Amino acid sequence: MQCQNCHRDIPDDAVLCPYCGQTVSRAVSPPPSAPPVRKRTGIWVVIIAILAIGVVCIVCLLCAAFGSTTPSYKATSTAQAAARQTEAALPTITPIPTDTPSPITYADIQHNFDTLTDIQWKPYEEDLRGTRVHWVAEVEEVRGDLTTFLDLGQGLFSRCYLDGLSQEEAASLDKGDVIEFEARIRKVERILGLSVYLYEPVIVSRR
Repeated sequence: MQCQNCHRDIPDDAVLCPYCGQTVSRAVSPPPSAPPVRKRTGIWVVIIAILAIGVVCIVCLLCAAFGSTTPSYKATSTAQAAARQTEAALPTITPIPTDTPSPITYADIQHNFDTLTDIQWKPYEEDLRGTRVHWVAEVEEVRGDLTTFLDLGQGLFSRCYLDGLSQEEAASLDKGDVIEFEARIRKVERILGLSVYLYEPVIVSRR
């Protein structure tokens, strides 16, 4: 390194020139310039995204337009339509009521209530709906809405309800009366015991 005053060679780490005593000054090199910041714009990203969405929409529209005309689609639609027609042609679950009383008794229903599984009970109960029965029972209570509670001697959690009596018939019944009647089964419930609901009653005799 040379002294800036006397221009003689001096050590690189010298603070003073040994020849002229001048303070050695060192030029401070400027820091390296930062690389130029590259401007990032999202315009191309947005354009590519819009184009991709447009392609997807076009493909979906083409599939919707031409997919319904393919043989496999037509075959599936035909099969589904045939299945719906077959289902509609099946008989309804609720049987058509008949006027001839069935020989089924309350004891029969109670027996099936005790022995059938839940899966077996459901179709059995559906078959009972609308069935006309001829029973003899003891009157337990007649409520204000004319619903008559009947005792058929089948246990504490077995109940039978008779609806549809006229006001005169309901008023003429007292607790303990034994009536012989015909009626239809509206439904049979298997909740907290056995409950049989009857309607369209015809009292045959009472004592």
